[in-house]
Amino acid sequence: MNKDDSSPGLPDILGFISNIQDETRQNRNRKDKPKKKGRPPIYTNEVLTKVYFVMLSKGIKEFKALWRYLKDNPNIREKCGLKTLPDRSTLSRRMRNFSPNNPE
Repeated sequence: MNKDDSSPGLPDILGFISNIQDETRQNRNRKDKPKKKGRPPIYTNEVLTKVYFVMLSKGIKEFKALWRYLKDNPNIREKCGLKTLPDRSTLSRRMRNFSPNNPE
């Protein structure tokens, strides 16, 4: 591949995903929902969508490896919308219960 090729990098793709999520959020007509019991999640499904996209695009198969990748790449963490690094157990637990259509 030439250096002249301008194929998008991972930060560009994450920015694109953010733009799509913003448009979707603006187009969604949300009704007031009753508050859920328990502690509210720190990381939104929008943020986790980006994190799991990174996991898939990098071919990462384990949450421990994903956690290390995010720890070692603060730029990617920032592009995903992570202000703090979630615990590895949070990544796996939220993936088990993940639904991109369920806004939080």
